[in-house]
Amino acid sequence: MEDEMEVIAPEAVEEELDEVIEEEADESVDELKAKLAKAEEIANNQRIRAEKAEKAKKEAPTEQKSDQTGYSLADQMALLNAKVDEEDIERVERFAKSEGISIKEALKNSELKAILAVRSEERTTANVANVSNVRRGNSRPSDESLLQSASAGKLPESDDDIERLMNAKLQNKG
Repeated sequence: MEDEMEVIAPEAVEEELDEVIEEEADESVDELKAKLAKAEEIANNQRIRAEKAEKAKKEAPTEQKSDQTGYSLADQMALLNAKVDEEDIERVERFAKSEGISIKEALKNSELKAILAVRSEERTTANVANVSNVRRGNSRPSDESLLQSASAGKLPESDDDIERLMNAKLQNKG
């Protein structure tokens, strides 16, 4: 038996080749369509993010925050104009935060104004009273002042001053 070999006509080979090329072309078209869909999805997501960021930027206050203090320029000016003491700035900030308002608005609040007035008065009183620890030295009255005090009816309390008073009286008589 002779091996039977199938003979294929050249037209059939061309047809089969065209089918294979067409299938590969269909696959690459499908791949390209998938890539295009993915790129469109990414572009759409980026557009949505940009729109959200733009909307958030428009809704956010236009006041810029200072890099050093974290306060807006308007808040800084309000603190300066209200002559808020350095010790009270933190209190003003806490008040504004608890009320959910800006520092500028908080400084207009009558409750905060009362708090700041009381704190300012306390500082003034403390400064006037001079509450610092000042040690006073023992002053020793002169013999003459001891004699004058004794003649006015004020006798010294310490034994040393009484002894000096006695010596001063004896010397005056003698």
